[in-house]
Amino acid sequence: TLFLHRCGSKQGEEDYRPLFENFVQDLLSTVNKPEWPAAELLLSLLGRLLVHQFSNKQTEMALRVASLDYLGTVAARLRKDAVTSKMDQRSIDRILQQSPGNDETQQLQKALLDYLEDSADTDASLVFARKFYIAQWFRDSTTEAEKSMRNQNQKDDDSSDGPQHAKEIETTGEIMQRAEKRKKFLRNIIKTTPAHFATLKMNSDTVDYEDSCLIVRYLASMRPFAQSFDIYLTQILRVLGESAIAVRTKAMKCLSEVVAVDPSILARSDMQRGVHGRLMDNSTSVREAAVELLGRFVLSRPQLTEQYYDMLIERIL
Repeated sequence: TLFLHRCGSKQGEEDYRPLFENFVQDLLSTVNKPEWPAAELLLSLLGRLLVHQFSNKQTEMALRVASLDYLGTVAARLRKDAVTSKMDQRSIDRILQQSPGNDETQQLQKALLDYLEDSADTDASLVFARKFYIAQWFRDSTTEAEKSMRNQNQKDDDSSDGPQHAKEIETTGEIMQRAEKRKKFLRNIIKTTPAHFATLKMNSDTVDYEDSCLIVRYLASMRPFAQSFDIYLTQILRVLGESAIAVRTKAMKCLSEVVAVDPSILARSDMQRGVHGRLMDNSTSVREAAVELLGRFVLSRPQLTEQYYDMLIERIL
C-alpha cells in the first residue's frame, strides 16, 4: 500500500511510478509460470488494492488515475489468458490421456508436481514452488468444502423437505467427498519420500516446460484471481459516471486496452451502456476516447456494427 501511495505524485527528485509499473509488469510476466506460484496471489491482492484506491473519492487524483491504469493492464491480461486458455484445451486433453486417474484436477496436479520434482535437480528453488502449490491446493479444497457446508446450512434454514432439497444435500455430499479425496492425495504426496517418488515416475513421462505452463494456467482458471475479470470490468465501467474528467478518460482507455485483446467484449450490454454514455460526454477527451474505442474495433467485428449503429448515428448528428 505504501509503495502504491508513493506513485500518486512525484515526491522531490524521486518518482516511484516507473518502479511500480515495473513491479506490475514483473508480476504479469511471471504469473502462470510454474516456478513463480506466488505471482497469482500477489496479483489478486494487488487487484483488490487498486479497486479500493480508485473507487475512493478521497484518494489523491493522481493516485486514482494511476490505480485505474494499472487495473486496466491487469484486466487485459486476465482476458487474454481466458481467450488463449480456450485454444489450449487440446493440449490439456493430451496431458490427461497420458495421466492415470479419473479426476482431471488431480491428474493435472500430479503431472505438474512430477515436473517440478524432476526439474528440482537443476533448480533447487522449484522445491519451494512445489510446496507452495501443495499448500495452496490443500487450502483450496478445504475452502471449497467449507463454502459448500455454509451454503447447505443456509438452504436448510430457508427450504423445506422435498426432492430439490434432497438433491442439494446429495450435491453437497459429493463436493465434500471430492474435497477429502483431493486432500488425501496431497497428504500422500507430502509423505512420499524422494526415492520412492522417483520410482513412481519411472513409468510415466514427465511433461515439458510448455506443458507445465499450460497446466498452471488451466488450474489457475478455477481460482478467484482468474475469475476476477467481471469484477474488475464492472468497477471500471462504474467510474465512467464519475464527475472527474481524468478518471472518465482513463477508464475509457482501460476499456480500449481490454477490448484490444478481445473485441467480443463490446457485445456485452454493460459495455454498450457505458460506451453510449461517453459518446455524448461533456468532455472532449472522453468523447474522443469513446470514438477511438469503437473506431478501432467495430470494423473488425461486423456483427457489432448493428449493435452500435444507433449510438454512432446519434453521435454524428
